[in-house]
Amino acid sequence: MELTARSPSCFSSNYVLQLNGRALGEFKGRWFSESLDIRLTDQRRWTLHREGWVSGRFSLLNETDEVFGTGRHKSWLSSRWLLELSVGECQMVSAGLFNTGYVLEQHGRQLATVRSVNWCEGGWAVQADDPGLDAADLVLVGLIYHVIVQRRRSSGAAAAS
Repeated sequence: MELTARSPSCFSSNYVLQLNGRALGEFKGRWFSESLDIRLTDQRRWTLHREGWVSGRFSLLNETDEVFGTGRHKSWLSSRWLLELSVGECQMVSAGLFNTGYVLEQHGRQLATVRSVNWCEGGWAVQADDPGLDAADLVLVGLIYHVIVQRRRSSGAAAAS
């Protein structure tokens, strides 16, 4: 199973989600916030909600605030993220020193990989290696990766100025 997020152009903050090549929905960011609003094709709405102003904890919620999963930065000095998914607690770890992708692991077993698909548009793809992961799990993994990439861009822009 593969989930992709692609932007129609390099200057757009909207992303189209596709699950195995079929439209799943779209998401867009908010100004001055890392929270994201997701609109699915079947009229459901989800939110990747950042808990608190300086918190590194995120929750994927539906309209009734049902939690599909959570993610949090492991520590200030670590690039690891701890995720609570339908299959239990997992962690996202960097795929390597010169690789911008991440690997989703559980008990030393690789469940999925996430990587950038186009530098200009900021798109990404999550490839599930484990059939136990559902669409909400892949969405959460991808959106956490989106947050990681946005944070890298922001810190790079701040360093350049």
